[in-house]
Amino acid sequence: MRIGFVVALFMVAFVSCAVMPKELREERGKREITLKMVRKSLEIYRGSKVMWGGRIIRCENKKEGTLFEVLQLPLGVEGRPKDVDESQGRFLALYDGFLDCVIYCPGREITLVGEVRGLQRGKLGEMEYVY
Repeated sequence: MRIGFVVALFMVAFVSCAVMPKELREERGKREITLKMVRKSLEIYRGSKVMWGGRIIRCENKKEGTLFEVLQLPLGVEGRPKDVDESQGRFLALYDGFLDCVIYCPGREITLVGEVRGLQRGKLGEMEYVY
């Protein structure tokens, strides 16, 4: 799968932390833009800042930085992904730098703030999927 992403990740934070970092508290207003809204109307939201979270499915270190595939989960009041059986799908996020994938491993919770860049077609098993 070629590198493409829905969110250009400029901050990875709040991974298994008890207190929401100041940077994320300041971005709480960015929660109104959902993954579902971006998929439906990309051109309206391209360039918008969003705050999304979920569980890491995959972490890969690339030339461009660290690429995450994340299962979106709704965020609670404190900014942590909720432990629920509902999701709006998966998204890709690229961190401009190196993060160790042993630390940011599959199953770990993550909350991030980033900019919507575009949609990426890829494979999810044998089916086509739009990240």
